[in-house]
Amino acid sequence: MSPEELENSIPLNTYECRYIVDAPDIISAVWKVVYGSKKYRPESKRAEHIKLLLSKLYSCNMSGYDCIRYSLNRNDYTIGSEKNVCDLSYRVVVAIVDALVAAQYVGDYSGFYDRLSKQGMQSRMRANASLIALIEDIQTPIPLPYEDGINDDSRFIILKDADKNPIPFIDDDFTIAWNQQLIDYNRLLARSSISLSCPIPRGINFNRRIVTRTFNDSSFRLGGRFYGGWWLRMKSEYRKHILINGEPTVEIDYKGIHLFLAYLMEGIDCRWFANDPYVIDAPDLGIEWRDVTKAVTLDALNASSREKAWQSINGKMNRKGKKKIRRHPRYSPIQLVDMCANKHILINKYFNSDSGKLLQFYDSHIASLVLKHYTDMEIPILCIHDSFICQERYSTNLNDTMKKIVLDSFGMEPTTKWTCVSDAIFI
Repeated sequence: MSPEELENSIPLNTYECRYIVDAPDIISAVWKVVYGSKKYRPESKRAEHIKLLLSKLYSCNMSGYDCIRYSLNRNDYTIGSEKNVCDLSYRVVVAIVDALVAAQYVGDYSGFYDRLSKQGMQSRMRANASLIALIEDIQTPIPLPYEDGINDDSRFIILKDADKNPIPFIDDDFTIAWNQQLIDYNRLLARSSISLSCPIPRGINFNRRIVTRTFNDSSFRLGGRFYGGWWLRMKSEYRKHILINGEPTVEIDYKGIHLFLAYLMEGIDCRWFANDPYVIDAPDLGIEWRDVTKAVTLDALNASSREKAWQSINGKMNRKGKKKIRRHPRYSPIQLVDMCANKHILINKYFNSDSGKLLQFYDSHIASLVLKHYTDMEIPILCIHDSFICQERYSTNLNDTMKKIVLDSFGMEPTTKWTCVSDAIFI
């Protein structure tokens, strides 16, 4: 198998199968290949394993994937563990795969693990033509219908009041179109595989796949960002491990999108930023304090007053844990708020004036157009507010599309950056 084919794989240990191979004559035929003259027991765990493996192999053959990846680590087959979704037996899986390989029904590629670099790749297998012929001579599997649980009248648009409570609203042409877009998008996500190539971090629930769009302060011109997916709830360092339909992914985001939009709203060409818009050129600041000045800038754009901006920053500086912001030894929170606002003096009115929700409305409009573009193409992508995750093979296309949508909508091309790429698949 080529490196590209090895990457284009789906996991064995899930119940997701597009086709079910369950004809007794097929299961018993493979039983003889694996267990010889041992009595065939159709209700046994071994027979169920054969059924699952054949269904996976046939589904893979009929899809756009090249192979199935499976673990040879005994620890991944512990009953009840998160990795052993199907309660598979390591011993039974290995026996079936080895017998199918020996009979030339399956092609196999051994995985590896480098303890020094802590990187590796799971083993791979795929059905040979002889196995497909054996199955189709006895049974012609038909594709299963998708059951996404999404109805034509499902509601995914949420309007909240100033106290962040959901409130009722009367539909218009816009809300109807937005909701239909989310029906189509959620159905696409439901029939797509979105997974991680690393150990699952605590708190991640893969069942959280429904995306909604939330507007704020009783207005459909404020907020409007997309929420709900489990990929929005995880720490950013894990996002590089996201796989879409078993493929590695790239994340691309807009550089300083809220500042960019604020300048555009004032009719100002902001492409004059030769350096980073979040870096403050002042003694003892500079690039090494970018994480702090970026946080201050965004808080000041979202705050309703100068006092609330510095109170928010001061609170984050007193916080414990990874979300804590470093306290500067020379500049106080209020000084940092003023310095960040003064760096962008031409759009100073957007600072400390509760402009964040309006800017979110514009970035959600951009996100909506990007999502619709790829939903119409049946290509699943993930939205993280102003960034998007796609399969690596679509990365250049996504980058061009993101730029074109902003250029067409606002008359100026933005700067984008590629922030993360899926790394090696864990064993």
